[in-house]
Amino acid sequence: MPRIVLMTWVRSQKRWTKMFRGVRYYVSPKQLGTAEARADSLQAANEWWRRKQAEIETSDEVARVRAELEGMKGVIGEEVYRLLTKWIDRNEPVSLQHVREKIVLLKESEGLDKQTYVPVDHGLIDFE
Repeated sequence: MPRIVLMTWVRSQKRWTKMFRGVRYYVSPKQLGTAEARADSLQAANEWWRRKQAEIETSDEVARVRAELEGMKGVIGEEVYRLLTKWIDRNEPVSLQHVREKIVLLKESEGLDKQTYVPVDHGLIDFE
């Protein structure tokens, strides 16, 4: 049965490597807590890479959400922006969908006119 190999084994350095989005990542069998042989550390390397990739993608998504929110700061108002950034800090990982839902909840709880803060043409929320 074929084995899944998510990283490349560098024989001369006795460690695993992976190039992802222009950055090279390394992990050694010692860091993985396995024997220093390729076969002994393969499964642990795959598991490590899956966790690392999820961490990177979560970080990228949070950065994207923050950038989107920063661009809307003038539109959503300083107070809503402050509440949302505080909420993002406490609730990572977060997605744009989570932010959309939170904006709607904030608007409903404050009884504010939704269109006042998030116009449809901004592309974040379509209330219609």
